[in-house]
Amino acid sequence: MHDGGGTQLPSAARAVAPLDVPHRNPPSQKGNVQLMLPRTSTPYTDLSVSRPFTPGDLPALPAASGSPYDEDRKLRREVITLRKRIKELEQQVTDLNTSRKPIDVAVRQRQIDSAYGVVRPGAMPHLDGSGAVGETNECTPPNELDLKLEQVQREWQAKLRELTDQYERRVADGDREKETTLSQLRVMKTQVGALSGSLEESSARFSKKEREAREKERQARVDLLHRQAGRRIRNQGIMFGFNAWAEYCYARAYALGKLRECANRLRKGTAEAFYGWLRVLENEAIKKLMGDKVLEKRSVQAQLEHWKREAAQTEHERKLLHDRVKELSSSLDEAESQLREQAHVLSELDTHKARQEKYFRNKLELLQVAHEDDTKGLSERVRELTATLTAKEHEYATLLGKSTSPEQLIAENKRCLEQAALADERRLEAEAEAAKQVADCV
Repeated sequence: MHDGGGTQLPSAARAVAPLDVPHRNPPSQKGNVQLMLPRTSTPYTDLSVSRPFTPGDLPALPAASGSPYDEDRKLRREVITLRKRIKELEQQVTDLNTSRKPIDVAVRQRQIDSAYGVVRPGAMPHLDGSGAVGETNECTPPNELDLKLEQVQREWQAKLRELTDQYERRVADGDREKETTLSQLRVMKTQVGALSGSLEESSARFSKKEREAREKERQARVDLLHRQAGRRIRNQGIMFGFNAWAEYCYARAYALGKLRECANRLRKGTAEAFYGWLRVLENEAIKKLMGDKVLEKRSVQAQLEHWKREAAQTEHERKLLHDRVKELSSSLDEAESQLREQAHVLSELDTHKARQEKYFRNKLELLQVAHEDDTKGLSERVRELTATLTAKEHEYATLLGKSTSPEQLIAENKRCLEQAALADERRLEAEAEAAKQVADCV
């Protein structure tokens, strides 16, 4: 639209003054979005490294002179980083507690064993009934055996104390590390609260600038309305001319409509004859069409009956199939229930089998230990009998020059041999019985 002077009027879009609102991307850079790169100087670039956190590691807050959006984004990013660090420290505390559990269990087990005098396999050598450590080929005087036993006990007690001290030191180190981690966690939570307060201050500054921008925008709209009112006053003559031209168009259309009504009244007789002939032609066409429709209706009825019979047959087949599906579904459910029962029975059998295997394995170990103890006892008995027999032979040799009769010496020798043979038979019977029990367990 042009004004009376021939100059082009400014549009509403051009009349609006630019607002001083911070953009996420400047108008010159729309379509070229630039993301902020993470700072390489932050202490959280490598979160996998565990080190004590100090207040000096907290990044400095952004200056208040920058964009509120940038400040908000930086603060949110640093809050997210601190929350990640807090989660990692909590995970480290959980890992320390998890790694401490087996140490506590081992320490408690050692304390219980030392309190009740329990000796576990591999922890202390086995002492047989004679007080000797392991198997010895020669007899040792009682005082030497006692000294050896005391020495072995002192060595194992010293080793037990050393292991206990080591486990206690590890537990104390874990406690100290846990306390350090918890203190770091509390410091970081305090810093997160401080960052949240800074974030609220930044949001308040951003809302203040937003109110100022809205006030500028309202003032710009008021100026635009003032300019539009002045332009309408200047263009009042053009509006009067346009209204006169519109009234002329409406009057011309009304006159042409009246002339068309008069022409229709003059042609009314010809139109009536034409419409009468058209009605006769339509009646004949309708009669012919009705005859065709009757024939078509009969064929359609026959086809419809055929389709009804097919539909009834299909419905019957569908019912049969539905019954068959129900039967198969019930049989499938029964099979699934049987299968579940079989699976449950198999699982119970597997559990029972595992328990039996564990029971027989433990029983086999006990039988092996008992067999070893019996074998050691029999071996000691055989050695004692052999030593006794040797001593008796020496006595018989010394008594040869005395007044002992040969019949007595022969009888004594036979008695000693019978005792040795009886000891060998008992040892063989014990070995056979142990082997039989082992075979039964297997």
